[in-house]
Amino acid sequence: MEIDAAVPLELENLTDLIQMAIGSKRHEAPSLLVFQHNNEWIFCSITVIPGWMNLKGLPLLVFARTKDEPKGHFIKYDLRASREERIKFIDSPTQVDLTDLPSGLVQLLPIIRLKEPPKFFKIE
Repeated sequence: MEIDAAVPLELENLTDLIQMAIGSKRHEAPSLLVFQHNNEWIFCSITVIPGWMNLKGLPLLVFARTKDEPKGHFIKYDLRASREERIKFIDSPTQVDLTDLPSGLVQLLPIIRLKEPPKFFKIE
């Protein structure tokens, strides 16, 4: 079975990707996929814009590139911090004050490491 390539949408940086992932996943917990590609680390999230392509939806692979390998299994995203300090890589949810999570000001995103890029990942 042939799988159509998702439409790639590259964002400026990881902070923008996290903001988009959190905003588009209102009814489910966001997570980020990560894999190595051409000596870079690609963080991505897959989403669908409903109503496109004969109402099947338009699949988007929203991604950001980094040079540095992720240094943990989760990203703590803290809206109370300055934009430059909002992202912190952590190894465990126990490194977060759980009383901060219900406010929505702190988000915890699991990082899912892929062995290789997905087959539908088509970027230059």
